[in-house]
Amino acid sequence: LNVHFISIHDDGNFHSLSDHQIPILDPPLKKSTENSETYNISNSVLKNLRFEIIKLTDDEIKFDLIGVDASIANALRRIMLAEVPTIAIENVWIAINSSIIQDEVLAHRIGLIPIRADPSKLDFLGADNEETDKDTIVFHFDVECLNQFSGEVKNGRKCFVNEMALSGALTWLPQGNQASVFPEGIRPVHDDIVLAKLRPGQRIEFEAHCRKGFGKDHTKFS
Repeated sequence: LNVHFISIHDDGNFHSLSDHQIPILDPPLKKSTENSETYNISNSVLKNLRFEIIKLTDDEIKFDLIGVDASIANALRRIMLAEVPTIAIENVWIAINSSIIQDEVLAHRIGLIPIRADPSKLDFLGADNEETDKDTIVFHFDVECLNQFSGEVKNGRKCFVNEMALSGALTWLPQGNQASVFPEGIRPVHDDIVLAKLRPGQRIEFEAHCRKGFGKDHTKFS
C-alpha cells in the first residue's frame, strides 16, 4: 500500500490526485450568511490539517488525521473504499472441479482474492469488452490432492499433499509485454487464503482473468 500526502496548490479550480486517478473539483464555498466572505477548500480544510503516520508496512497503514471534521475524515474513507482503482479477478473459467464446492461458490471465493499489482500500469477494459494485454491479467490454477503423507500433522491427523487449495497456487501468465511492465511480478496479497478443502483424487483447475475497477462497482475492488 503506497500512501502519499498530497498538497493542493492554488493553481486553478481543478486538481487531480494522479496517484489514484481521482479528480477533485475545488470551487469556492460560501458560508451560510449572504454577506459573509467566501473561502475555498484549501483554506478551510487544509489550514489545520495534520497527518501523522503511526504504523506503515507493505500491507497496513495506521495514521491519525487531526484538525478536520469527522465528516471530512469519513469522506476520505469512502473515497478510498469506492473511488481508488484496484485490480481484482473478474472472470473465471473452471476446467476441473471435483471438490464438494459448487462452481458458482468457488468462482465467488476466487473473485475476492486481493491481487498485488500496480493498477496505474493497467488500463480499464474498453467499451468493446475486447481483452488485451493492456487491460487484462491472466492467472492459472491447478491443484490436486494426492494420497500421500505431506509430512504435516494437525490435531493428531496426518495431512495429505495439497489437501488445502490455497491462493498461493495461482500462477501469473504474462501476456504481451507484461513481464517488462510488471517486473516485480503479480501475485495474491496473501498466499494462505483457503479456496477449498480437498481429499485424495479431488482436483481444481481454472483460468482467471483480472481487470481494473472501482469499489463502488463491486466490493472486491475495495
